[in-house]
Amino acid sequence: MATPSEVDRTYMLVGRGDNVVRGALALRQRAPHRLDCGYVLARPWWRQGLMTEVLTEVTVWALRQPSVFRIGAVCDFENIGSARVLEKSGFIREGLLRRWLLHPNISDEPRDCFSYARVR
Repeated sequence: MATPSEVDRTYMLVGRGDNVVRGALALRQRAPHRLDCGYVLARPWWRQGLMTEVLTEVTVWALRQPSVFRIGAVCDFENIGSARVLEKSGFIREGLLRRWLLHPNISDEPRDCFSYARVR
């Protein structure tokens, strides 16, 4: 919460009809020309295309900003669902980041992640 909103913002995804929180999307401006994103979606709403829709729209909007040339994301190398969301949203897999991110719910050690990006 101490991070300035022009550097890091988190948006909640809520249902149109019931206002139930379904997930969240974070946008972080790591440099003036690029953004990173991350997302989470509650299990009852998996496989419905919700996050793909959200990520696609946010990415299109972000890349229309004059100063933004790249939006990137990473996902655990075993998270096939997240990789598919990124790919369906137009992101291209750029490589494998070894021992990149700690996922405490999976392991006590850093895990490999795929790096994705969409550029203009």
